[in-house]
Amino acid sequence: MSPADRKRADLLNALQPLVMAATRDDAQAVDTDALAAAIDLLRRDPEARELYTQIMATSAMLELEHARPLETRDRQQTTAPPKPTLRRLPGSRSVWYAAAAAIVLAVTTWFVLPQRTMPTAQAPAARIAMVTGADGAVFGETAEPMTLGAELSPGRFVLESGSVQLMYHNGAAVNLFGPCAYEVIAPDTGYLHHGSMHVLVPERARGFTVRTPRCDVVDLGTEFNLRVGAIGPMSVAVTQGVVELRDLTGRVLRQVSAGMAVGITRDPRSNALSLDEYTLSDVADAYTGAEAEVVAGYQRDFDPARPAAGWSYLWNAPVDFDGHRARRMDTGPISDPSCFRQLLATPRGYTADGDNDNTNASPARYLRLIDTGGHPGRGSQQGELQEMAQPIPGTVANCVDRYAIAAWTVDKPGFYSIRRSSLAQNQPENGRGVAVRVFTSRRAASAIVQGRVTDGEGVFDADLGYLQRGDVIYVALGPDKHDGSDSFRWDYDIVRSQAWTGPIPHQLENVN
Repeated sequence: MSPADRKRADLLNALQPLVMAATRDDAQAVDTDALAAAIDLLRRDPEARELYTQIMATSAMLELEHARPLETRDRQQTTAPPKPTLRRLPGSRSVWYAAAAAIVLAVTTWFVLPQRTMPTAQAPAARIAMVTGADGAVFGETAEPMTLGAELSPGRFVLESGSVQLMYHNGAAVNLFGPCAYEVIAPDTGYLHHGSMHVLVPERARGFTVRTPRCDVVDLGTEFNLRVGAIGPMSVAVTQGVVELRDLTGRVLRQVSAGMAVGITRDPRSNALSLDEYTLSDVADAYTGAEAEVVAGYQRDFDPARPAAGWSYLWNAPVDFDGHRARRMDTGPISDPSCFRQLLATPRGYTADGDNDNTNASPARYLRLIDTGGHPGRGSQQGELQEMAQPIPGTVANCVDRYAIAAWTVDKPGFYSIRRSSLAQNQPENGRGVAVRVFTSRRAASAIVQGRVTDGEGVFDADLGYLQRGDVIYVALGPDKHDGSDSFRWDYDIVRSQAWTGPIPHQLENVN
């Protein structure tokens, strides 16, 4: 199966709950978690949207082809389904499926089907954004009903608590966290009066602008976080790309690149703005304030019998590894999660083949994860052929570092970070060092943390940014070319903050 065919098959499996919910009479039997994951995939992946549209179009044509003549059908009185709302009622799954159908139809129309202008006697107010997600959202003042799937015209609303996601027609995604006040202004513009938000802007929406009482934040192809206090400072943190800060007259103040944060204050006497730039690591503590919670911990959650909820233990295996050996040992880079294979439980931990014999299962060999740490697999400079008892004819020598990988799947959207990390080699005097890599499924090829530990100890705390339900956080430990004496101890916590608490430097927090 080619990579393209494999991806298409994976998309079909992931979209199956959504297709069932839309086409089956017993849609309530569909698992709500699987349905939510499918809807999230549909929002994020253009190929998934195209495939879903093809499936639904085919389904509709088949139904028309095989339908009984209209005059022979029993006429039934129908009532309009209740409008989907942001609060899921206990025991009322039909509301959830109605909301799912509304979002699917609207997203498909916006992002897949060509846009048409329909003649009307009187042009309605422009609809420029859509409510595409929410978590515990409680609204105060609103210009119009904030129902799931609702299309919004320009107007202001107040989010008292929880979070809500808006999708602009140009593809810009805005995640707002209460308490906040936000205003939909134009197809490429919003206004954050106060509160916290996360913005993800695709290339086609380049130039998307968020106005604030102090300055404008203009996207130049990016992902960024923004916080505006009701009084006092505001801050911008860029996790990808570049944003441009402009004063209220349009004058460019500064460009902020990925990995940087800017605190912005205004002198109450002169009204002049003061900008202070920091790296995200300088203000990392802002992510672990009172609203943050530890949602997972490696040693805390480790179970040798079976992985705890959300956890999986993996390694980057050759593509043809059969559970015992492989021939194409030049495949399976750590940057490609499609090559990751599950480690199997043993009484002493998790290994590639489910036993504790370190002489087999090439090129994994010593690779394992246990409650306090583990050991990586073979290194890229070890070849491995000469040590295999019976290599398969035509076997290619190993040239890839084999990592032991601990993965945790996000169960709730929010801002995530790795905190209280520790890493130590058990025999630093004998080894050549180990490699650590932290990354997420959103950008697997681009590590958030990538480094070597050669003097025995290290840490790998990291800010991972805003993650959605279903995203995966990977922490991987590799041999750094050679696995000699590379056994290690490690631990770390995964922290989530529902409302973005930073980065506002501590010395600016109380400035009016």
